Amino acid sequence: MGRLLASSYDRLSDTNHEGLVLYSTPASPCVRRVIITLLEKRLDFDWVDVDLANMEQRSADYLALNPNGFVPALCHGDQVIFESAVINQYLEEQFPVRRLMPKDPYLLAQVQMWMAKEGAMAKLFRPMMYHRLGAPVTHITRTAAEAEQISRRYTSDPADLAWEHKIWSMQVLSAQEEADIERRLIDWLDQVDRALQGKRYLVGDAFSQADIALYPRVTMLPMLGIAITQARYPNLYIWMSNLEHHSSFEKSLSEQSRKLQAIARSPILVKVKGALSKSRKDRSLLDRCTIYLAGKILRKVMKVDSLLTATVEPRELPVFSNITPVLPREIGSNSLSNNRELLLYVDRLSSESRRIEMLLRQLQLPYRSITLTDINQSPLNRIDALNCASTLPVLNHGSRWISDGSAISEYLISSFSKAGCWMPTNTVERASYRMWLALETGTHKEITPLLDRYLYKKSNPSAFISTEKNALTRVYRQLKRLEKQLRNSRFLLGERVQFVDIAWYTQLQNLNHVPNFSLVEFCSVSKWLSRVKAEMKPEMSVESE
Repeated sequence: MGRLLASSYDRLSDTNHEGLVLYSTPASPCVRRVIITLLEKRLDFDWVDVDLANMEQRSADYLALNPNGFVPALCHGDQVIFESAVINQYLEEQFPVRRLMPKDPYLLAQVQMWMAKEGAMAKLFRPMMYHRLGAPVTHITRTAAEAEQISRRYTSDPADLAWEHKIWSMQVLSAQEEADIERRLIDWLDQVDRALQGKRYLVGDAFSQADIALYPRVTMLPMLGIAITQARYPNLYIWMSNLEHHSSFEKSLSEQSRKLQAIARSPILVKVKGALSKSRKDRSLLDRCTIYLAGKILRKVMKVDSLLTATVEPRELPVFSNITPVLPREIGSNSLSNNRELLLYVDRLSSESRRIEMLLRQLQLPYRSITLTDINQSPLNRIDALNCASTLPVLNHGSRWISDGSAISEYLISSFSKAGCWMPTNTVERASYRMWLALETGTHKEITPLLDRYLYKKSNPSAFISTEKNALTRVYRQLKRLEKQLRNSRFLLGERVQFVDIAWYTQLQNLNHVPNFSLVEFCSVSKWLSRVKAEMKPEMSVESE
């Protein structure tokens, strides 16, 4: 590892031959898995710390690097790659020494499925982490006004400020939601434990990105009060014990992570949370003293007073994206020739299901379709075991089962299409392709509450963005990126339609169910939608159940 960079004028380390700069925060499991990958591939890198506690990830400078507003992001010469799964796949393809992903399309799909499962679990982990750790600490270390003042240093987005207020008010989750998420996290651990029965690693007989994807976050679950014991999870326990001694896993555990673990397991924090769970009138003198003293100590540790009295503007984030042009590598392709039946389980209202059916038609692959509105309706327990998020589609190909739309699409494209069709074949363009998919996936926070209301006709009281106006504002912000990309390009990545165009097309089709949604200000997007529709082959006659 190289050095911490604090300014755009800082020189990269002499050993950083590839010009790799990681935008990170020390305690993030997403960052840790990228660091593990860099260490496994023996790539030196420098890094920039992004201050999540004070919302620096929502600053304009950082959003220019990662429009989803999460860490990490990676600069490689003149290329910027965001989202940890995309970064790790890029590193695998750009630096194939010490392979961490298999070449076989099905084994590769299995790795990508585990990466997607971790992403689904993260959506449960994040609110629970804020509810059980972030909220109590924030509440006792600052007033509501102080919390808002600190947040406004980097963002004025009403949704961001509303989220921060939910944290300070300790209203991230209701008691019912907390119990439901804990149950689902425990169910998820049960699935991982079963998958590791008689196995050293998650996929095949080799250490892979599947193991790297899961380990950093799984090890954080005890911080939420979910114990991973050898008696309860024998296979998972052995897997974790084996991995923790890997050199890259040991080196990637930051000092801040160790401190966070110590705080989470501290008996003082347990007492604070117990005291805060009581109404004010029911708190004893000891409860009030515990809250006061712990707040004083943590306020000092977190330097809250310094943040409040700072008169300077937030720093200009160091940027190192114009160093040296990256020479992309060509990626080999595999073809799979067999007569095994393709069976697709779908939800007709789901954009993820529709996009896979559209891809199957473009590849001219006959398939049988089974429509479900709920994955748990299926008599095949195999599906639910594959898919901890309980979402469709799920593909069955002979003895092979694949969940997650991105994993299914890459499996189909790699197995049944000509090289260069539907997905790029060089590392830089494929990273761009996956980032556009990640950006589309990242809109779930904004789009889900809208679709829940107008398409699925159900309430979502715990939605991250609670007002329709704020949700639409964020959707339009992403559409501005699409508009800019499409002004000088027929499709998102050039002159030929690819699966990433289909993905965004189906997402925007669903938004037509929202009464106040309009593309009037997005002429290039509207023309592109017409082009995508014109490129699509008509529906094939498929067997449907």
